[in-house]
Amino acid sequence: MTERKKYKLVLGQILFVTLLLLQNSGCSNQTENKVEAYNFSSIQSNTELIMFQTDDEFGEWGGNTYYLKMYRNGESKQLMIDYTEYEGKAGPPDPPDPNSKEKINRFSGQPILFETKKVVANNQVLELISNSIQELTLAKLNNDEYVTMSGIQNQMMYTDSTLIINDYPSIKWDKFQEVINEIKK
Repeated sequence: MTERKKYKLVLGQILFVTLLLLQNSGCSNQTENKVEAYNFSSIQSNTELIMFQTDDEFGEWGGNTYYLKMYRNGESKQLMIDYTEYEGKAGPPDPPDPNSKEKINRFSGQPILFETKKVVANNQVLELISNSIQELTLAKLNNDEYVTMSGIQNQMMYTDSTLIINDYPSIKWDKFQEVINEIKK
């Protein structure tokens, strides 16, 4: 390849990278805009958003589990939330309730510490949920720890498996705790 061809190739690559950077910097303002409505339109009658955290109170056996399920009410299409706190213990967990109608029932055999059902998801709660999803996503992307024998487990998923984020060992997930506190008011 001649020097002139090499020069044109390098110049073309520089031009391509420059155009790519200019295009992406023009899009950066779009991501900075605040979303004013958190409608979670991806949650339909057949899809639920499940978020849970299991703390590390009992080391390798885990701890208490904080379980949130968001779904659409069949009649009104209103977003609703069911929230349950399950008691952990030192030792293997009890088997799930075989008669449970829950799609994700792995905690259904555990003793319940607190439960509330059919809480209407207002805009404040939806914003907090959105913030907690963002916090967990960043934690997962930046988690460089290897799987250990103990630690906090955080997970959020759609029941149709189109979105799953599982982080272990994970962070305290402060934004999720804010959601819980708001729901318990």
